Amino acid sequence: MTSSITIALVGIIASFAYLLLSGSQDKRFPASPPTLPIIGNLYQLPRRRAHLKYTERAKECGGLYTVKAGHHTIGIITDRRVVRELIEEKGSTTSNRPSSHIIQHLIGGNDHPLTLQYGQTWRVIRKLVHQHFTDSMCDKEHVHLQHTEGVQMLRDFIVDPENYMQHPRRYSCSIMPSTIYGVRIPSIRSTYMEHLSYHVKGIIESLHQSMYKHVLSRRASTTSNDEKGTHTKSSSLMDKIFDNREALNFSSHKLSFIGGGLVEGGSETPACMILTFIGAMTKWPSIQQRAQSEIDAVVGEDRSPIWADYAHLPYVAAITKGCSRWRPVAPLGMPHSLDADEWIDSHLLPKGATLIIDIWGLNHDENYYPKPEVFNPDCFYTP
Repeated sequence: MTSSITIALVGIIASFAYLLLSGSQDKRFPASPPTLPIIGNLYQLPRRRAHLKYTERAKECGGLYTVKAGHHTIGIITDRRVVRELIEEKGSTTSNRPSSHIIQHLIGGNDHPLTLQYGQTWRVIRKLVHQHFTDSMCDKEHVHLQHTEGVQMLRDFIVDPENYMQHPRRYSCSIMPSTIYGVRIPSIRSTYMEHLSYHVKGIIESLHQSMYKHVLSRRASTTSNDEKGTHTKSSSLMDKIFDNREALNFSSHKLSFIGGGLVEGGSETPACMILTFIGAMTKWPSIQQRAQSEIDAVVGEDRSPIWADYAHLPYVAAITKGCSRWRPVAPLGMPHSLDADEWIDSHLLPKGATLIIDIWGLNHDENYYPKPEVFNPDCFYTP
């Protein structure tokens, strides 16, 4: 009896000690704010505007610091050199994504492309997506879509100026379905626009099903046209996957998250950048006037600019880069996860740790941009 009690007490003490230590910071880790037993820095983790809080904290703790969420270690990076050494040079161990039970299992069923763990499925999907969006494919198949949608967006601004916030969203939301499914979104009042306003499992799957029916209908029409000798092949990603469906052996659920997930992930980014551009040009009209002068000199007044003109518009290119710096769409990017222990500057980052790249902090570093809140494309201008 005594030995049983002793074992139980030792177990209780050991468990309590583990809980106390789980929130503490290992001295081998990079600098960290003070932690509390058990919870670590959970009480300090921001729920809103996290990029601003992390950037401010970096001024105290340095370009690489860690915080503890219970027993889990999170590294925050706001130093270009650290990003280069960890993410670029050690990508074999830092390119994975953190495991998320909610996204991967409850929402995505292990099929959402943005949260896939590294493995065979990840490699196959990455190869398919990469082949569809190579430079040559973009020049051959996709640029004309952007130009067409851009022309409609300009028309929409003129015809319906009151909905100016919605027109960039329609433009953006139409390009991705066009390239993934071969389906346009012609109006801001389209049902597809409503679908893309929600980021939940059921909507992704219903979005895929409603768009994929166009692919299936087109395939049936193509088969009929083949028999008539009038075959017209679509170049959408889902059509290509359909052509290789037997070899790929993808389930309908996986298909829905390849197509729907890519549309979901790529539909808001261009819209946000365009709205950032509009905001910057409104606040700094002299920059707009200079860009307009460059466009007039290169393009003239008889046509609208096309992608081939971009290489001859260095100031416009500088404005594009300036928008990405001034107001990055994803200020904290996508988190990375370590597949092995990594050492940097004599500090340990343990296997399983999450790495967050503070893109906002990198782009608002006063050492590189003396007045980071000022929109200044001259930082990127090369005549």
